[in-house]
Amino acid sequence: MGKFNERELRMRKERIDAFGDGSVQVVISRPERRALSYREQLPSLVQQLATVEPSRLCGNKDCGNEVRSIDNCVVIFFGTPPAMVTSILCPSCSEKRNEEILPIVREDVRQTFGLGKASADQGSVELDDGRHRSVAQRTVHGVTIHVVEADKYDCGPAKAFCELLQRGMLKRFLFAYQGKHNCFAIVKQIQFDFGDVELADYIKCRAGYCPIITSNGQPLGHHAWVECNGWAIDAASGGLGQSVIFQRIDDYVAMRQLTDIVDYDQYAKMRGGEAGTLTT
Repeated sequence: MGKFNERELRMRKERIDAFGDGSVQVVISRPERRALSYREQLPSLVQQLATVEPSRLCGNKDCGNEVRSIDNCVVIFFGTPPAMVTSILCPSCSEKRNEEILPIVREDVRQTFGLGKASADQGSVELDDGRHRSVAQRTVHGVTIHVVEADKYDCGPAKAFCELLQRGMLKRFLFAYQGKHNCFAIVKQIQFDFGDVELADYIKCRAGYCPIITSNGQPLGHHAWVECNGWAIDAASGGLGQSVIFQRIDDYVAMRQLTDIVDYDQYAKMRGGEAGTLTT
């Protein structure tokens, strides 16, 4: 038990708050003493670097050196597993101190995911898309919260979601949302985040089938979303500039023409896969 606690304590000490607001945790793993955190990911990383073409570039955008091995290289892990992303510095940049590496990490995160310090509450702006009235309540970390067919401020789940974003409590969601366009992966990260802050009982993760034809001429197909206190939360369109949609569940189901609706984990088992690995 003592050794286990010592290992856990060391792993916690390895985490660095990149922006000072809890939104992004990073681990700087140096070649002379590899960090315990994420150590099991190193072999696959070595294999990946040996086969990738063209060669991976140094994580320092101002450098430009190629990286073909992690030998003598600093490996930077940021995010909370399983939403983990790595950056590798070349041997020259790896000689920098942590204080010099952190600005490089922050810029890498900003350029890749559009993240940074939590933005200020931009207030409530009424929108009209020609079909229904909606309210964009906040934009936090580049994520716009879009409430469909609601009076001002009456969507409690949207306000709570914004608050969690503002406090940096939806780290996994942020990485999945801004790095993936997979509703199942995004919903799974929301489930993880709400579990971490002991709010998992307040949401239900759901899945079903949507027959609506998309721009590629094919139906949207299998789809996942979150439900909370009478509201559906749809974060399917991950990516910078996209919105997280909040809509009354009945209206949402009718609009999406959703059928075969089941609990998320049940759906994953029916499909013969692990929850969070399915694609739309």
